[in-house]
Amino acid sequence: MDHPADDRCAIDELRRLVADSDLDVAGGTIRRSSSRFCLGVEHGDYNGTELFGVGTDRFIWMAYTPNDDGKMRLFSGNFPEEGIIEFGLGNTPKPKSPAIADTWGRFPFGVDCILRREGIEIKRGINAVILGDIPGGGMSRSASLTLNIILSLLDGRTVTARAQRGADLGQRMYAALQRALRDAEFALLIGTDCPVMTGDYLDQACRQLQTGKDLVVGPAEDGGYVLIGARHGYSELFESIPWGTAEVLQATRERAQSLGLRYAELAVLWDLDTPADLARWRTQQRQRPAAATNPKRHSLME
Repeated sequence: MDHPADDRCAIDELRRLVADSDLDVAGGTIRRSSSRFCLGVEHGDYNGTELFGVGTDRFIWMAYTPNDDGKMRLFSGNFPEEGIIEFGLGNTPKPKSPAIADTWGRFPFGVDCILRREGIEIKRGINAVILGDIPGGGMSRSASLTLNIILSLLDGRTVTARAQRGADLGQRMYAALQRALRDAEFALLIGTDCPVMTGDYLDQACRQLQTGKDLVVGPAEDGGYVLIGARHGYSELFESIPWGTAEVLQATRERAQSLGLRYAELAVLWDLDTPADLARWRTQQRQRPAAATNPKRHSLME
């Protein structure tokens, strides 16, 4: 399709697709996911090559609404000849099955398969129409589509994605913590680049806050932290912190002490910052016993 002048053109096209497909997305949401390309070897991020990713102004738009019959129904404006992709959650072909190898439907099938493999229970399906203007050839069209479907399925699971607010990392973290504390006794902020964090680790953090601690921190090997949780919002914990340096954890400790907070630290973990970190994680994955199948004990990244 031609590159839309703006989102309004895409929305008009989505309305047409809804009419053509006769899918019910009334009262739903439109999610837009972007593309990117890497300055370096195409798909080099799959094998540990250090790359520089650049976002683009090409997107995938999906208009969707969760349903209560446990089915996925998706129609692509880019592949209308394939009709509606429909299947029951948990009822997907085996990966790389010849019947789906050449269809775009392999992506929603794959999302359902991977989420279930990781122990993430999805009960509500979605009705969706999809439109994209991302060309092929290394611009991450498949990644954009996959992430869009994942987020939309999690939306049906009452997981809410919100835009970040604030001029720097500290302000954004504080705003996120304050927002979460409107509806909960305590909240945790975690780094998404820590693949060795487990469900048990999160449980430990929760127990510290449930038993009276004001603050809990999960230290990182590089001098930062991979988790911070609190019962109340303390803006001082996020102001004038030297983010991105090896002094973050110590500065946070000192700030907590000056505020007189009851404070706990968990075990030190490591996160993914460099190609060497990625190689370390892959080595650990290869060495992990095959019998480790409890989803709660899995790392949060596979």
